[in-house]
Amino acid sequence: MRRRSAALIAPKTAPVETWTPRPDLIAQLATAPGEAALAVIRVSGPGARELLECVFRPRGRAPQLVGTTRVGEVVDPASGEALDEAVAVWYEEGRSYTGEEMAEISCHGGHAIVRDVLSLLCREGARPAGPGEFTKRAYLNGRLDLAQAEAVCDLIRSRSEAAARASLRQLKGGLSERIKPIRDRLVELAAEVEVTLDFPDEDPASLTSEELGERCDPLLNALYRLLAEAPIGRTVRDGVTVALIGRPNTGKSSLLNALLSRDRAIVTAMPGTTRDTLEEWTELGGIPVRLVDTAGLRAPDTEVETLGIERADRALAECDIAVAVFDGSEPATDDDDLVLDRMRAKGGSWLACVNKSDLAERLVLPDLAAAERGYCGTVHTCALSSEGTRPLAVALEGVLRSDDVDPAEVVLTSERHAECVRRAATAAERAVGAAARGLPVDLAVLDVREAAECLDELLGGATTEDMIEVIFSRFCLGK
Repeated sequence: MRRRSAALIAPKTAPVETWTPRPDLIAQLATAPGEAALAVIRVSGPGARELLECVFRPRGRAPQLVGTTRVGEVVDPASGEALDEAVAVWYEEGRSYTGEEMAEISCHGGHAIVRDVLSLLCREGARPAGPGEFTKRAYLNGRLDLAQAEAVCDLIRSRSEAAARASLRQLKGGLSERIKPIRDRLVELAAEVEVTLDFPDEDPASLTSEELGERCDPLLNALYRLLAEAPIGRTVRDGVTVALIGRPNTGKSSLLNALLSRDRAIVTAMPGTTRDTLEEWTELGGIPVRLVDTAGLRAPDTEVETLGIERADRALAECDIAVAVFDGSEPATDDDDLVLDRMRAKGGSWLACVNKSDLAERLVLPDLAAAERGYCGTVHTCALSSEGTRPLAVALEGVLRSDDVDPAEVVLTSERHAECVRRAATAAERAVGAAARGLPVDLAVLDVREAAECLDELLGGATTEDMIEVIFSRFCLGK
Protein backbone atom coordinates (compact mmCIF):
# COMPACT_ATOMS: atom_id res chain seq x y z
CA MET A 1 0.00 0.00 0.00
CA ARG A 2 2.00 2.92 -1.25
CA ARG A 3 -0.22 5.87 -0.38
CA ARG A 4 -3.09 6.52 1.97
CA SER A 5 -5.99 8.70 0.93
CA ALA A 6 -7.94 10.87 3.34
CA ALA A 7 -11.07 10.26 1.25
CA LEU A 8 -13.14 9.10 4.22
CA ILE A 9 -12.67 12.34 6.11
CA ALA A 10 -12.00 14.96 3.42
CA PRO A 11 -12.77 15.80 -0.22
CA LYS A 12 -11.11 13.93 -3.06
CA THR A 13 -8.57 16.72 -3.57
CA ALA A 14 -7.23 16.58 0.01
CA PRO A 15 -3.50 15.90 0.52
CA VAL A 16 -2.35 12.31 0.87
CA GLU A 17 0.12 10.79 3.28
CA THR A 18 2.38 7.77 2.88
CA TRP A 19 2.32 4.74 5.11
CA THR A 20 3.99 1.35 5.29
CA PRO A 21 2.03 -1.69 4.09
CA ARG A 22 1.59 -4.66 6.46
CA PRO A 23 2.75 -8.13 5.29
CA ASP A 24 -0.12 -9.84 7.15
CA LEU A 25 -2.83 -8.00 5.21
CA ILE A 26 -4.78 -10.40 2.96
CA ALA A 27 -7.57 -9.91 0.42
CA GLN A 28 -9.71 -12.33 -1.53
CA LEU A 29 -13.09 -12.79 -3.20
CA ALA A 30 -15.43 -14.27 -0.55
CA THR A 31 -18.31 -15.13 -2.86
CA ALA A 32 -18.33 -17.70 -5.64
CA PRO A 33 -16.32 -16.72 -8.73
CA GLY A 34 -18.21 -16.00 -11.91
CA GLU A 35 -20.71 -13.46 -13.17
CA ALA A 36 -23.22 -12.37 -10.51
CA ALA A 37 -25.22 -9.38 -9.32
CA LEU A 38 -22.85 -8.81 -6.38
CA ALA A 39 -19.44 -9.93 -5.21
CA VAL A 40 -18.01 -9.59 -1.71
CA ILE A 41 -14.27 -8.99 -1.37
CA ARG A 42 -12.86 -9.52 2.09
CA VAL A 43 -9.75 -7.85 3.56
CA SER A 44 -8.26 -8.92 6.90
CA GLY A 45 -5.21 -8.11 8.97
CA PRO A 46 -3.44 -5.13 10.51
CA GLY A 47 -4.04 -2.12 8.29
CA ALA A 48 -7.40 -3.26 6.89
CA ARG A 49 -9.02 0.05 7.81
CA GLU A 50 -6.22 2.09 6.29
CA LEU A 51 -6.44 0.10 3.09
CA LEU A 52 -10.20 0.66 2.96
CA GLU A 53 -9.70 4.39 3.49
CA CYS A 54 -7.16 4.35 0.68
CA VAL A 55 -9.41 2.82 -1.97
CA PHE A 56 -12.99 3.63 -0.90
CA ARG A 57 -14.69 7.03 -1.11
CA PRO A 58 -18.01 7.04 0.78
CA ARG A 59 -20.90 9.34 0.09
CA GLY A 60 -21.82 11.89 2.73
CA ARG A 61 -19.71 13.53 5.43
CA ALA A 62 -18.00 12.41 8.65
CA PRO A 63 -18.63 8.69 8.20
CA GLN A 64 -18.47 6.30 11.14
CA LEU A 65 -17.41 2.95 9.73
CA VAL A 66 -17.56 0.77 12.86
CA GLY A 67 -20.77 -1.25 12.86
CA THR A 68 -22.17 0.50 9.80
CA THR A 69 -22.18 -0.01 6.06
CA ARG A 70 -21.35 2.82 3.70
CA VAL A 71 -22.33 3.38 0.08
CA GLY A 72 -19.64 4.91 -2.10
CA GLU A 73 -17.10 4.24 -4.81
CA VAL A 74 -13.97 2.12 -5.13
CA VAL A 75 -11.33 4.58 -6.35
CA ASP A 76 -7.80 4.12 -7.66
CA PRO A 77 -5.85 6.58 -5.45
CA ALA A 78 -3.13 6.99 -8.06
CA SER A 79 -5.43 8.25 -10.82
CA GLY A 80 -8.55 9.21 -8.89
CA GLU A 81 -10.58 7.02 -11.26
CA ALA A 82 -13.68 5.31 -9.84
CA LEU A 83 -13.70 1.57 -10.58
CA ASP A 84 -17.18 0.76 -9.29
CA GLU A 85 -20.01 1.79 -7.00
CA ALA A 86 -19.90 -0.34 -3.88
CA VAL A 87 -20.90 -0.83 -0.25
CA ALA A 88 -18.16 -1.15 2.38
CA VAL A 89 -18.06 -2.10 6.06
CA TRP A 90 -15.19 -2.23 8.53
CA TYR A 91 -14.95 -4.47 11.64
CA GLU A 92 -12.65 -3.57 14.48
CA GLU A 93 -10.17 -6.05 15.92
CA GLY A 94 -11.81 -8.67 18.13
CA ARG A 95 -15.26 -8.25 16.58
CA SER A 96 -14.75 -9.69 13.11
CA TYR A 97 -14.95 -13.21 11.68
CA THR A 98 -11.15 -13.56 11.80
CA GLY A 99 -10.67 -11.71 15.07
CA GLU A 100 -8.53 -9.14 13.23
CA GLU A 101 -9.26 -5.77 11.68
CA MET A 102 -11.41 -6.69 8.70
CA ALA A 103 -13.17 -4.93 5.86
CA GLU A 104 -15.64 -6.15 3.27
CA ILE A 105 -16.41 -4.48 -0.04
CA SER A 106 -19.60 -5.45 -1.87
CA CYS A 107 -19.18 -4.52 -5.52
CA HIS A 108 -20.88 -5.58 -8.73
CA GLY A 109 -20.10 -9.20 -9.61
CA GLY A 110 -18.72 -8.88 -13.12
CA HIS A 111 -15.44 -10.63 -13.92
CA ALA A 112 -13.64 -7.41 -14.89
CA ILE A 113 -14.82 -5.44 -11.85
CA VAL A 114 -13.84 -8.14 -9.36
CA ARG A 115 -10.45 -8.54 -11.05
CA ASP A 116 -9.80 -4.78 -11.03
CA VAL A 117 -10.80 -4.29 -7.38
CA LEU A 118 -8.69 -7.23 -6.20
CA SER A 119 -5.75 -6.03 -8.28
CA LEU A 120 -6.10 -2.57 -6.75
CA LEU A 121 -6.15 -3.95 -3.19
CA CYS A 122 -3.04 -6.03 -3.86
CA ARG A 123 -1.29 -3.15 -5.58
CA GLU A 124 -1.97 -0.99 -2.54
CA GLY A 125 -0.39 -3.42 -0.09
CA ALA A 126 -2.50 -6.53 0.48
CA ARG A 127 -1.64 -10.00 -0.77
CA PRO A 128 -4.02 -12.67 -2.11
CA ALA A 129 -5.35 -14.93 0.64
CA GLY A 130 -4.82 -18.68 0.28
CA PRO A 131 -7.54 -21.33 0.58
CA GLY A 132 -9.23 -21.15 3.97
CA GLU A 133 -6.87 -18.48 5.26
CA PHE A 134 -9.62 -16.31 6.76
CA THR A 135 -11.04 -19.27 8.72
CA LYS A 136 -7.53 -20.39 9.66
CA ARG A 137 -6.96 -16.96 11.22
CA ALA A 138 -10.29 -17.27 13.05
CA TYR A 139 -9.02 -20.56 14.52
CA LEU A 140 -5.56 -19.22 15.39
CA ASN A 141 -7.12 -16.16 17.02
CA GLY A 142 -9.43 -18.28 19.18
CA ARG A 143 -12.68 -17.34 17.44
CA LEU A 144 -13.34 -20.99 16.54
CA ASP A 145 -11.91 -24.30 17.68
CA LEU A 146 -10.66 -26.67 14.98
CA ALA A 147 -13.87 -28.71 14.82
CA GLN A 148 -15.90 -25.55 14.31
CA ALA A 149 -13.48 -24.29 11.66
CA GLU A 150 -13.78 -27.54 9.70
CA ALA A 151 -17.57 -27.20 9.86
CA VAL A 152 -17.33 -24.01 7.79
CA CYS A 153 -15.95 -25.99 4.85
CA ASP A 154 -18.50 -28.76 5.34
CA LEU A 155 -21.36 -26.24 5.45
CA ILE A 156 -20.29 -24.72 2.14
CA ARG A 157 -20.06 -28.15 0.52
CA SER A 158 -23.32 -29.54 1.94
CA ARG A 159 -25.35 -31.41 -0.68
CA SER A 160 -28.51 -31.87 1.39
CA GLU A 161 -30.56 -30.17 4.07
CA ALA A 162 -29.50 -32.76 6.65
CA ALA A 163 -25.82 -32.24 5.80
CA ALA A 164 -26.20 -28.46 6.09
CA ARG A 165 -27.95 -28.78 9.47
CA ALA A 166 -25.26 -31.14 10.77
CA SER A 167 -22.50 -28.76 9.66
CA LEU A 168 -24.29 -25.79 11.20
CA ARG A 169 -24.64 -27.65 14.51
CA GLN A 170 -20.91 -28.33 14.46
CA LEU A 171 -20.15 -24.70 13.57
CA LYS A 172 -22.26 -23.55 16.53
CA GLY A 173 -20.26 -25.86 18.80
CA GLY A 174 -22.46 -28.96 18.91
CA LEU A 175 -19.57 -31.41 18.63
CA SER A 176 -17.28 -29.33 20.83
CA GLU A 177 -19.94 -29.19 23.55
CA ARG A 178 -20.01 -32.99 23.65
CA ILE A 179 -16.25 -33.51 23.39
CA LYS A 180 -14.97 -30.85 25.81
CA PRO A 181 -16.69 -32.20 28.97
CA ILE A 182 -15.28 -35.68 28.29
CA ARG A 183 -11.81 -34.27 27.63
CA ASP A 184 -11.96 -32.08 30.75
CA ARG A 185 -13.06 -34.98 32.95
CA LEU A 186 -10.22 -37.15 31.64
CA VAL A 187 -7.71 -34.35 32.28
CA GLU A 188 -9.04 -33.82 35.82
CA LEU A 189 -8.90 -37.55 36.51
CA ALA A 190 -5.30 -37.80 35.27
CA ALA A 191 -4.29 -34.71 37.26
CA GLU A 192 -5.82 -36.11 40.44
CA VAL A 193 -3.76 -39.27 40.11
CA GLU A 194 -0.58 -37.43 39.20
CA VAL A 195 -0.86 -35.16 42.26
CA THR A 196 -0.78 -38.19 44.54
CA LEU A 197 2.30 -39.48 42.71
CA ASP A 198 4.20 -36.18 42.57
CA PHE A 199 3.47 -35.04 46.12
CA PRO A 200 3.20 -38.17 48.28
CA ASP A 201 4.23 -36.26 51.43
CA GLU A 202 1.17 -34.00 51.18
CA ASP A 203 -0.95 -37.08 51.88
CA PRO A 204 -3.86 -36.22 49.59
CA ALA A 205 -6.66 -38.76 49.32
CA SER A 206 -5.14 -41.29 46.89
CA LEU A 207 -7.21 -42.74 44.06
CA THR A 208 -7.30 -46.53 43.81
CA SER A 209 -7.27 -48.48 40.56
CA GLU A 210 -10.86 -49.55 41.17
CA GLU A 211 -11.99 -45.95 41.65
CA LEU A 212 -10.12 -44.89 38.51
CA GLY A 213 -11.91 -47.54 36.49
CA GLU A 214 -15.33 -46.58 37.92
CA ARG A 215 -14.85 -42.92 37.06
CA CYS A 216 -13.42 -43.62 33.61
CA ASP A 217 -16.13 -46.09 32.60
CA PRO A 218 -18.97 -43.53 31.99
CA LEU A 219 -16.57 -41.42 29.92
CA LEU A 220 -15.80 -44.48 27.80
CA ASN A 221 -19.54 -45.08 27.30
CA ALA A 222 -19.95 -41.47 26.15
CA LEU A 223 -17.22 -42.08 23.55
CA TYR A 224 -19.01 -45.26 22.43
CA ARG A 225 -22.22 -43.28 21.91
CA LEU A 226 -20.37 -40.79 19.72
CA LEU A 227 -18.80 -43.58 17.66
CA ALA A 228 -22.23 -45.15 17.12
CA GLU A 229 -23.19 -41.98 15.24
CA ALA A 230 -20.15 -42.01 12.97
CA PRO A 231 -21.50 -44.23 10.14
CA ILE A 232 -24.75 -42.28 9.71
CA GLY A 233 -22.81 -39.03 10.24
CA ARG A 234 -20.49 -39.80 7.34
CA THR A 235 -23.52 -40.77 5.25
CA VAL A 236 -25.19 -37.43 5.99
CA ARG A 237 -21.99 -35.51 5.22
CA ASP A 238 -20.58 -37.38 2.22
CA GLY A 239 -23.67 -39.08 0.82
CA VAL A 240 -23.93 -42.55 -0.71
CA THR A 241 -23.72 -43.99 -4.20
CA VAL A 242 -26.65 -45.98 -5.59
CA ALA A 243 -26.11 -47.91 -8.84
CA LEU A 244 -28.99 -49.02 -11.08
CA ILE A 245 -28.05 -52.43 -12.53
CA GLY A 246 -30.00 -54.60 -14.95
CA ARG A 247 -30.22 -56.10 -18.42
CA PRO A 248 -31.02 -53.75 -21.32
CA ASN A 249 -34.48 -52.14 -21.57
CA THR A 250 -35.67 -52.78 -18.01
CA GLY A 251 -36.20 -49.05 -17.45
CA LYS A 252 -33.06 -48.05 -15.55
CA SER A 253 -32.74 -44.69 -17.30
CA SER A 254 -36.47 -44.01 -16.84
CA LEU A 255 -36.07 -44.74 -13.11
CA LEU A 256 -33.16 -42.31 -12.95
CA ASN A 257 -35.23 -39.57 -14.60
CA ALA A 258 -38.22 -40.21 -12.33
CA LEU A 259 -36.10 -40.18 -9.15
CA LEU A 260 -34.51 -36.90 -10.28
CA SER A 261 -37.89 -35.47 -11.43
CA ARG A 262 -36.30 -34.37 -14.72
CA ASP A 263 -35.17 -35.87 -18.01
CA ARG A 264 -31.48 -36.45 -17.45
CA ALA A 265 -30.96 -39.69 -19.39
CA ILE A 266 -31.97 -40.46 -22.96
CA VAL A 267 -34.79 -43.02 -23.03
CA THR A 268 -35.85 -44.96 -26.15
CA ALA A 269 -37.60 -48.26 -26.87
CA MET A 270 -34.36 -49.56 -28.39
CA PRO A 271 -32.43 -51.84 -25.99
CA GLY A 272 -28.91 -50.74 -25.13
CA THR A 273 -29.41 -46.98 -25.41
CA THR A 274 -27.15 -46.37 -22.39
CA ARG A 275 -23.53 -47.20 -23.26
CA ASP A 276 -21.76 -45.41 -20.41
CA THR A 277 -22.37 -44.61 -16.75
CA LEU A 278 -24.44 -41.50 -16.05
CA GLU A 279 -24.25 -39.87 -12.60
CA GLU A 280 -26.43 -37.27 -10.85
CA TRP A 281 -26.90 -36.14 -7.25
CA THR A 282 -30.28 -36.08 -5.54
CA GLU A 283 -31.56 -36.20 -1.96
CA LEU A 284 -33.46 -39.00 -0.23
CA GLY A 285 -34.64 -38.57 3.33
CA GLY A 286 -32.26 -35.65 3.83
CA ILE A 287 -29.24 -37.70 2.73
CA PRO A 288 -27.31 -36.83 -0.46
CA VAL A 289 -27.41 -39.69 -2.97
CA ARG A 290 -25.34 -40.07 -6.13
CA LEU A 291 -27.46 -42.07 -8.60
CA VAL A 292 -25.56 -44.00 -11.27
CA ASP A 293 -27.30 -45.26 -14.39
CA THR A 294 -25.40 -48.05 -16.13
CA ALA A 295 -25.29 -49.94 -19.42
CA GLY A 296 -27.44 -53.06 -19.61
CA LEU A 297 -25.74 -56.32 -18.66
CA ARG A 298 -25.76 -58.99 -21.36
CA ALA A 299 -23.36 -60.75 -23.72
CA PRO A 300 -21.90 -57.76 -25.63
CA ASP A 301 -22.11 -57.49 -29.41
CA THR A 302 -19.65 -54.64 -29.96
CA GLU A 303 -16.50 -53.21 -28.43
CA VAL A 304 -18.41 -50.13 -27.28
CA GLU A 305 -20.95 -52.30 -25.47
CA THR A 306 -18.14 -54.32 -23.89
CA LEU A 307 -16.61 -51.14 -22.48
CA GLY A 308 -20.02 -49.98 -21.20
CA ILE A 309 -20.60 -53.30 -19.39
CA GLU A 310 -17.12 -53.10 -17.84
CA ARG A 311 -18.02 -49.67 -16.46
CA ALA A 312 -21.32 -51.02 -15.17
CA ASP A 313 -19.44 -53.77 -13.32
CA ARG A 314 -17.07 -51.17 -11.88
CA ALA A 315 -20.01 -49.01 -10.74
CA LEU A 316 -21.55 -52.07 -9.06
CA ALA A 317 -18.32 -52.87 -7.25
CA GLU A 318 -17.86 -49.29 -6.01
CA CYS A 319 -21.43 -48.37 -5.03
CA ASP A 320 -22.81 -48.39 -1.50
CA ILE A 321 -26.23 -49.73 -2.52
CA ALA A 322 -27.14 -51.56 -5.73
CA VAL A 323 -30.62 -51.69 -7.26
CA ALA A 324 -31.19 -54.71 -9.50
CA VAL A 325 -33.83 -53.58 -12.03
CA PHE A 326 -36.07 -56.15 -13.74
CA ASP A 327 -38.82 -55.79 -16.38
CA GLY A 328 -41.93 -57.08 -14.64
CA SER A 329 -43.87 -57.31 -17.91
CA GLU A 330 -41.60 -60.03 -19.35
CA PRO A 331 -40.53 -63.50 -18.17
CA ALA A 332 -37.10 -63.78 -16.58
CA THR A 333 -34.20 -64.25 -18.99
CA ASP A 334 -30.66 -65.58 -18.74
CA ASP A 335 -29.50 -61.95 -18.54
CA ASP A 336 -31.74 -61.44 -15.47
CA ASP A 337 -30.07 -64.47 -13.87
CA LEU A 338 -26.72 -62.86 -14.67
CA VAL A 339 -27.81 -59.71 -12.82
CA LEU A 340 -28.83 -61.76 -9.77
CA ASP A 341 -25.46 -63.50 -9.82
CA ARG A 342 -23.74 -60.09 -9.83
CA MET A 343 -25.83 -59.02 -6.80
CA ARG A 344 -24.94 -62.16 -4.85
CA ALA A 345 -21.26 -61.73 -5.65
CA LYS A 346 -21.21 -58.06 -4.61
CA GLY A 347 -21.87 -58.76 -0.95
CA GLY A 348 -23.09 -55.24 -0.09
CA SER A 349 -26.63 -53.94 0.34
CA TRP A 350 -28.93 -54.37 -2.66
CA LEU A 351 -32.60 -54.09 -3.59
CA ALA A 352 -34.58 -55.92 -6.23
CA CYS A 353 -36.77 -53.53 -8.25
CA VAL A 354 -39.53 -54.99 -10.45
CA ASN A 355 -40.26 -52.17 -12.87
CA LYS A 356 -43.15 -51.50 -15.32
CA SER A 357 -45.83 -52.30 -12.74
CA ASP A 358 -48.37 -50.51 -14.95
CA LEU A 359 -48.30 -53.57 -17.25
CA ALA A 360 -49.41 -57.11 -16.56
CA GLU A 361 -46.73 -58.84 -14.49
CA ARG A 362 -45.17 -61.90 -16.12
CA LEU A 363 -41.86 -61.95 -14.24
CA VAL A 364 -41.21 -64.72 -11.74
CA LEU A 365 -38.07 -64.20 -9.68
CA PRO A 366 -36.49 -66.90 -7.56
CA ASP A 367 -37.27 -66.79 -3.86
CA LEU A 368 -35.03 -64.00 -2.55
CA ALA A 369 -34.99 -64.95 1.12
CA ALA A 370 -33.18 -63.08 3.84
CA ALA A 371 -30.38 -65.60 3.38
CA GLU A 372 -29.40 -63.83 0.16
CA ARG A 373 -26.24 -61.91 1.04
CA GLY A 374 -26.94 -58.17 1.32
CA TYR A 375 -30.55 -58.49 0.05
CA CYS A 376 -32.74 -55.72 1.51
CA GLY A 377 -36.12 -56.43 -0.12
CA THR A 378 -38.11 -56.21 -3.35
CA VAL A 379 -40.14 -53.23 -4.56
CA HIS A 380 -42.50 -52.74 -7.51
CA THR A 381 -42.25 -49.50 -9.49
CA CYS A 382 -43.54 -47.69 -12.53
CA ALA A 383 -40.94 -45.30 -13.94
CA LEU A 384 -43.52 -43.21 -15.78
CA SER A 385 -43.78 -40.80 -12.84
CA SER A 386 -42.11 -39.77 -9.58
CA GLU A 387 -45.09 -41.21 -7.70
CA GLY A 388 -44.55 -44.54 -9.40
CA THR A 389 -40.97 -44.69 -8.12
CA ARG A 390 -41.95 -43.72 -4.58
CA PRO A 391 -41.69 -47.34 -3.31
CA LEU A 392 -38.06 -47.45 -4.42
CA ALA A 393 -37.28 -44.09 -2.82
CA VAL A 394 -38.87 -45.23 0.47
CA ALA A 395 -36.96 -48.53 0.38
CA LEU A 396 -33.66 -46.73 -0.25
CA GLU A 397 -34.35 -44.35 2.65
CA GLY A 398 -34.94 -47.39 4.86
CA VAL A 399 -31.56 -48.85 3.91
CA LEU A 400 -29.82 -45.50 4.46
CA ARG A 401 -31.30 -44.69 7.84
CA SER A 402 -30.52 -46.22 11.23
CA ASP A 403 -33.20 -46.87 13.84
CA ASP A 404 -30.67 -46.24 16.60
CA VAL A 405 -29.37 -42.83 15.46
CA ASP A 406 -31.42 -39.77 14.51
CA PRO A 407 -29.64 -37.93 11.64
CA ALA A 408 -31.02 -34.67 13.03
CA GLU A 409 -28.90 -35.13 16.18
CA VAL A 410 -25.67 -36.40 14.61
CA VAL A 411 -22.56 -34.32 15.31
CA LEU A 412 -19.76 -36.77 14.43
CA THR A 413 -19.56 -36.51 10.64
CA SER A 414 -15.83 -36.27 9.85
CA GLU A 415 -13.49 -39.25 9.48
CA ARG A 416 -10.73 -37.26 11.22
CA HIS A 417 -13.01 -36.61 14.17
CA ALA A 418 -14.16 -40.23 14.27
CA GLU A 419 -10.55 -41.42 14.25
CA CYS A 420 -9.68 -39.12 17.16
CA VAL A 421 -12.67 -40.41 19.16
CA ARG A 422 -11.81 -43.99 18.19
CA ARG A 423 -8.23 -43.64 19.48
CA ALA A 424 -9.50 -41.95 22.63
CA ALA A 425 -11.93 -44.83 23.25
CA THR A 426 -9.15 -47.38 22.71
CA ALA A 427 -6.95 -45.63 25.26
CA ALA A 428 -9.84 -45.35 27.72
CA GLU A 429 -10.56 -49.08 27.23
CA ARG A 430 -6.97 -49.86 28.19
CA ALA A 431 -7.30 -47.70 31.29
CA VAL A 432 -10.52 -49.40 32.38
CA GLY A 433 -9.04 -52.83 31.62
CA ALA A 434 -5.87 -52.07 33.57
CA ALA A 435 -7.93 -50.88 36.53
CA ALA A 436 -10.09 -54.01 36.39
CA ARG A 437 -6.96 -56.18 36.52
CA GLY A 438 -5.75 -54.28 39.56
CA LEU A 439 -2.67 -52.83 37.89
CA PRO A 440 -1.02 -49.85 39.65
CA VAL A 441 -2.90 -46.63 39.16
CA ASP A 442 0.20 -44.88 37.81
CA LEU A 443 0.16 -47.26 34.81
CA ALA A 444 -3.54 -46.89 34.06
CA VAL A 445 -3.36 -43.10 34.21
CA LEU A 446 -1.03 -43.02 31.20
CA ASP A 447 -3.91 -44.28 29.06
CA VAL A 448 -6.28 -41.75 30.60
CA ARG A 449 -3.89 -38.98 29.64
CA GLU A 450 -3.58 -40.37 26.09
CA ALA A 451 -7.38 -40.44 25.70
CA ALA A 452 -7.54 -36.76 26.70
CA GLU A 453 -4.81 -35.87 24.21
CA CYS A 454 -6.69 -37.60 21.38
CA LEU A 455 -9.78 -35.49 22.09
CA ASP A 456 -7.63 -32.38 22.39
CA GLU A 457 -6.29 -33.13 18.91
CA LEU A 458 -9.88 -33.17 17.59
CA LEU A 459 -10.49 -29.69 19.00
CA GLY A 460 -7.15 -28.37 17.78
CA GLY A 461 -5.30 -28.07 21.08
CA ALA A 462 -2.71 -30.71 20.19
CA THR A 463 -2.62 -30.32 16.42
CA THR A 464 0.61 -29.96 14.44
CA GLU A 465 1.21 -27.16 11.96
CA ASP A 466 1.34 -29.72 9.13
CA MET A 467 -2.08 -31.06 10.05
CA ILE A 468 -3.51 -27.54 10.20
CA GLU A 469 -2.16 -26.82 6.73
CA VAL A 470 -3.71 -30.01 5.35
CA ILE A 471 -7.10 -29.27 6.92
CA PHE A 472 -7.35 -25.69 5.66
CA SER A 473 -6.01 -26.56 2.21
CA ARG A 474 -9.41 -28.22 1.53
CA PHE A 475 -11.16 -24.86 1.85
CA CYS A 476 -12.16 -22.66 -1.05
CA LEU A 477 -10.57 -19.27 -1.62
CA GLY A 478 -12.11 -16.41 0.34
CA LYS A 479 -13.26 -18.51 3.32
